[in-house]
Amino acid sequence: MLRDIEALLLDLPRFSFDPESLPPPLQTYRIFQQGLRQALSEAQASASAAAGTRPPTGVYGPWQGGRLAQEQVTSHATVSSAAHLRVAALNLRGGLGAHGGIKHRQGRLLALVAQLQAEHIHIAVLSEPRLGPGFTWPANLGYTFLGERSTLPDTVAVIIDDRCLSAVSQVAEVGNSRALWLAVSAPDGAAPLLILAAYGLHKLKAPLARIGFWQDRLQDAQGLRRQPLFRHSAILLAGDVNAHLPGLTASNQHYCGQTERAIHSIISDRANLGLWICNPPGAPTLEAGTALDVIAASPNLRTQVTVQPADQKTVPSDHLHLFATVDVQVPVQDKQQDLTVQWARNADWGQAAQPVLPALLFVGSWAALASRWAAMREKLRRDQWVGVRQWLVDIAAWWRAVIFTLAGHVAGLVLFRKPGLGPRKKQCSPEDWLHTATTPNLSSIELRIQEESRLAHHVYDKGRRLIARHARLWNLDRTLADKLLSATLKPKQGVVLALRDSDGRELSQARAIAVLTQDLVNRAAGKGQGTPAMNSMVDAEVRVARAEALVEAASQTQDPFTWQEVTNAMKHLGKAKASVRLPRACAHIDAYPVTLLTWGLCCLIAATCKLPSMWIREVCPVDKTGSGLIRLTKQVRPVTCVDDIEAILDTIWLGHVRPELEKFMGFQQSGGRFDHITVVLGVTLLLQARKSQQLPSLLQIADLEQGYESVWRQALRCLTRRARIKGWHWLLLDAWLGKETLRVRVGGALGFAVSLVQHSIGQGKVSGTHLFGTFATALTSAWESCCSGLAVTVDPAANLARHLCVHFSNEAGLEASPLANQQVRYWVRQLSPLPNSAQLQMLEGTAPFLFPYQQYVDDGIILALDAPALAKANCTLTDACLSWRHKFAGGKKGPRVLPVHTQPPSSDACGTLCGEKVVVCDHVTLLVVHLESDLSMNMQLQHTAAVMRGEGCKLASGMSTAGFGMPATAAQFSLRIASKALAGSEVLASYQGGFKKAAEQINQAQYVVAKAFLGIPATASVGSWAAVFAETRLLIRAGTMVAQRIAMARARISLLPVHHPTSLAVQCIQTGDIQNTWWQHSQQVVCEYLQVPELWHTVQITDEMRNSAAGRKRALAAYKRQHVLPRVKALEATWLQTQLQGVLTEAILPYSSISPALTPWKANERWAYWPPSRWHLHRIWCTARVTGALPLLTPDSSFLRIVPFCPFCGTQAAGIFHLTVDCPAMDDLRGPFQSVSEGHNLFAEAMKPGGLSESQAIAKVHLVGGAVARLAQALHMETV
Repeated sequence: MLRDIEALLLDLPRFSFDPESLPPPLQTYRIFQQGLRQALSEAQASASAAAGTRPPTGVYGPWQGGRLAQEQVTSHATVSSAAHLRVAALNLRGGLGAHGGIKHRQGRLLALVAQLQAEHIHIAVLSEPRLGPGFTWPANLGYTFLGERSTLPDTVAVIIDDRCLSAVSQVAEVGNSRALWLAVSAPDGAAPLLILAAYGLHKLKAPLARIGFWQDRLQDAQGLRRQPLFRHSAILLAGDVNAHLPGLTASNQHYCGQTERAIHSIISDRANLGLWICNPPGAPTLEAGTALDVIAASPNLRTQVTVQPADQKTVPSDHLHLFATVDVQVPVQDKQQDLTVQWARNADWGQAAQPVLPALLFVGSWAALASRWAAMREKLRRDQWVGVRQWLVDIAAWWRAVIFTLAGHVAGLVLFRKPGLGPRKKQCSPEDWLHTATTPNLSSIELRIQEESRLAHHVYDKGRRLIARHARLWNLDRTLADKLLSATLKPKQGVVLALRDSDGRELSQARAIAVLTQDLVNRAAGKGQGTPAMNSMVDAEVRVARAEALVEAASQTQDPFTWQEVTNAMKHLGKAKASVRLPRACAHIDAYPVTLLTWGLCCLIAATCKLPSMWIREVCPVDKTGSGLIRLTKQVRPVTCVDDIEAILDTIWLGHVRPELEKFMGFQQSGGRFDHITVVLGVTLLLQARKSQQLPSLLQIADLEQGYESVWRQALRCLTRRARIKGWHWLLLDAWLGKETLRVRVGGALGFAVSLVQHSIGQGKVSGTHLFGTFATALTSAWESCCSGLAVTVDPAANLARHLCVHFSNEAGLEASPLANQQVRYWVRQLSPLPNSAQLQMLEGTAPFLFPYQQYVDDGIILALDAPALAKANCTLTDACLSWRHKFAGGKKGPRVLPVHTQPPSSDACGTLCGEKVVVCDHVTLLVVHLESDLSMNMQLQHTAAVMRGEGCKLASGMSTAGFGMPATAAQFSLRIASKALAGSEVLASYQGGFKKAAEQINQAQYVVAKAFLGIPATASVGSWAAVFAETRLLIRAGTMVAQRIAMARARISLLPVHHPTSLAVQCIQTGDIQNTWWQHSQQVVCEYLQVPELWHTVQITDEMRNSAAGRKRALAAYKRQHVLPRVKALEATWLQTQLQGVLTEAILPYSSISPALTPWKANERWAYWPPSRWHLHRIWCTARVTGALPLLTPDSSFLRIVPFCPFCGTQAAGIFHLTVDCPAMDDLRGPFQSVSEGHNLFAEAMKPGGLSESQAIAKVHLVGGAVARLAQALHMETV
């Protein structure tokens, strides 16, 4: 509180005028100001007394938002020490899950961590971890995971003790998935230690490849040694080299060939890496007696290595573990230093504001009166009383900040976090059979078991609380529930700045933030200085516009905003999004004084055309790569936060000016207005129609570089005025585009505030997309003045004549052709003297519509007839970018050209775009859709299927790791898998093999995902897709989801304004009767596959509906709700029931009732918390019901129906029926089920889906799953 009060007092507005000039109603500020200052003084005194002699340096308040990076950090129970570095090298051989199934992962992972902690390991190198995509390393285990996720034996990973994270960093510019380089900082300022975690190529690989891997590592080391920072660094190698190096063991000599000697030379020779192998002499690292695992070090690095005894392994692997003590001191911090202070999330601000509602009522009333001050509005005409207007806004905003800040502190809504702290150790109870931590002389195995038990309890308790919290949020606010699950499945890495200076040394946090701040300022410097003529013209227009707008604003006597507009904006303001200083929950308080204050402050800002001076744009950098470690400034995505009132004001302002801006933008800029798929389909229809008419096309994709940061503010003022934005609307934008204060925040560290004046619009603004679209009209207008679009259709007679000119060289032959009517012969005479390029240009002139250049936000889509036309367009856009201070990107985002129905042109013939060379490709990505030159849509289909399989397996792994069961996992399919995988799948209506084949491949991918939910390997054959879909309750096939998206895409196109390019393209295709385009293909999907009526058959489409975003939205929602969804559900229910009846008739499924399988998961089925072992039994039970067989996996990934004899009772030909009904070894499982079962047929009841109660469900799952698990263990086989 003390730091917040100090910060608020620094922002107290000062008078720059005579306060006596205020009218009497506004003079009441004196009494209120005096009372508020007194309250601040009392709060400051109380906070000072509570703080005592403890200095607040390094601590900050939640309103203040952070401490300056230069301030000293206050340590909170920090225990720092230094210890000899301990390193481990372990080849897991998939022992954490790939070997033995993921059901063993948690126990083995906890055992491994417990062993590492008992051995005091700081860095462990894991070869072959085989942790699949989507696996999430459990939080708060004390170690952090680095490395790629893969189920194949092709990766190496590193886990680092959290206490050493500040000293260990990954050297990302070298290495790959099999070789990770780490740098360990020395506490005395010496050169850091380089650690190479490596997993060499297997001996079955080609010798040149194996040797090449180590040669690449030598090049890595040489490149690092050239950097001043690592010039004198020692190197430590740890991992499985996959080579029988000579001299390690006697058995190695037998396998040591020329390749092994070459690898040994690269590692050991002084001219190469020059490392000494530190393994104990003659000690094997494999149970077979050879040695593949190695720890080697530079000669000046004393390293002592031991090999773990075979009986102490924690994972099933034929490798032994290596432990090394390195003569390097590494800093160890037992507790986190930094302290984060913030407003508590989901806090009850409504309750906190109750005592201050009268004060808020006064501020709101005072602001409303000030906004209606007639004298002030008259002075606005000549831009007078600038100081008065600024003070009125500043004082009202400051009052609001003080009142809410004090209310939050008094109500205890401040949250203190110490990130990075592991779980607190729980003291053992007297009943525990293990000794307590105070008992001396504990054996190593006792220490490991004690730590493993503690970790297991922590993980179990955390999973239980997570699922309970998710279930509670799901019932209250599904958005918050989904956000919680997203944070669990893909935890956000905290941003760590690891920028370096020119000498390669890592910058301090304060210096790194300063460098990042300067980079943002440089980004906002624009892409050039423009041309003198353009600069003068823009400045002159802005001066005139400002003078006119002041007069217009002074004549406006009504309140700028209505009460309803403000309340609607407050209602739709996102609660979860961050804001500067005060949370958005303050604006969501449902109380009249709060709404009055928000309305009055917004009106006052608009009436004065001044923004509060305390408003600031805060940039919270996000790492684009997702690792959280920022080594280069180009990795930064500048995510912006603004004040909560500014967000409300921005929303209302956009609602006022949206029609004018959109009219000015035209239909060449669809960003923020129309769905991106409508633009993609428009371009696709154009290319298909031209290909059908055998016309050539060139499609170029280009991205504007740093689009939002590079917007020229003066030009935006000019263009918005041209868009007929007038009065206070324009003046408010003028204020927004004025001097803007920006600061960078990383955690609790703040950079110095800087000012942006010339360029940049914040990406956090609601109006940002429309403002950028307005600015981009400068490019579309420039293109339109010099270039023409591309014809969707041409005159059919002229097109036929062009083809006849090729086949008939004389008039006689042409006269004899049955195709040559009078009109065709006319065109032949016109075209025959011309070269091919001129003929095509003449054909373009017969088109009823030319598809123009499209700009979707910062993505430019250029369509051209041939290379010269494309070069001209690129030249025009380059000149426009030069004049308007912008630039198209190069490199990976540089211009790419796709030739369709024409020979690929040379890159040089296409010209350059803003100095960037054009790359001619055989495929491009158009927004989210993959297009090939032949328009086969094959790449999009493969991409859709691959993303579905990949994301599905990630979800299954991540949810299982978090403790969720199969029902909860499957319930997330539509939200987390289908929404991502099916993006852009609408174009698959035009798949070259037909939509049905495309749907089959997508359904196949969904089938793999459903099997992953059940824990069934992808290669295992189950026999019935319908049974798997029913068991996981995936009641709508993915192919049908695509068909639904196609139907909705057709509906969106039909609702587009008639002059939208996509709408005009459809009209041309229909008028010209052009076949073999997406429009005909999608019609077949809707009418034949789905059998759904078209939108225009269900409602009368009016121009008012087309031109209104709300009207289009209502029509689409009604069409989907009344026609599409009911038909989709009926179609899928019929298919599923028919398929299930078929497998029941064939006796594949061992039960007769299928009705439970046709209903979605119930809430108690999704969220019931069961331990991982019970969910494992549940998967076994589900798989047994699907297959009607024993879910025991054979080497060829098939399931056994019966075993030759029961290993428990000797019964021959034993199957699932015998285990659940007859086998006496299962009586202990059968008893609990019989006590809750209500049926007479034990087997049918046990295999029946669902249960009337949780106890019944648990009993049947334990009976079937437990029996199969016992059988699998007895036969040494694997199950799901």
